[in-house]
Amino acid sequence: MAVIKIWDIKDSLRRLLVYITNPKKTKNENYTDDPSAMPYFISGINCDSDMAYEEMMITKQQYQKSGGILAFHAVQSFKPGEITPELAHQLGVEYAKEMDLKLIPYELSEGMEETRRRIESIRVGWDVAVFIGPEGGFTEEEIELAGEAGIIPVTLGKRILRTETAGFTVLSWLMYRLEGQT
Repeated sequence: MAVIKIWDIKDSLRRLLVYITNPKKTKNENYTDDPSAMPYFISGINCDSDMAYEEMMITKQQYQKSGGILAFHAVQSFKPGEITPELAHQLGVEYAKEMDLKLIPYELSEGMEETRRRIESIRVGWDVAVFIGPEGGFTEEEIELAGEAGIIPVTLGKRILRTETAGFTVLSWLMYRLEGQT
């Protein structure tokens, strides 16, 4: 049986990173020398997985955060042979379909007014998914796949933002939009 969870981590970033990078759990048994293949199934969202601890600590210092939630840990767990990595990704997209609003910032999207309209439509209690792309952005094929799943491409303005700042930009918009609402 599959298990999919998102946990908030409050005790130790180092403990979490040691756990999630355990080669026994993450090694890709079908790895080849193909540059697009992953030797290990480890990904970071808004951080380089090789520098995750350092980047998280810098972010905590920038925002003067010393306690509370340190990180979020998303887990998809399946029995051996039960699922392929590709299907695991597809399931993540399917999970996102359950969200009230799904946005994907895309540098080729136009229409800041449409982005504003989408942000202003958000209400307290909504589940909102935001898909942040890798450095270099999403491919047109990925944007098409996202659109088929009901994920809406939006613009973040004229600037092309780095992966680690795009998420904070959207979060700032959401916080501004929802601040003081009940």
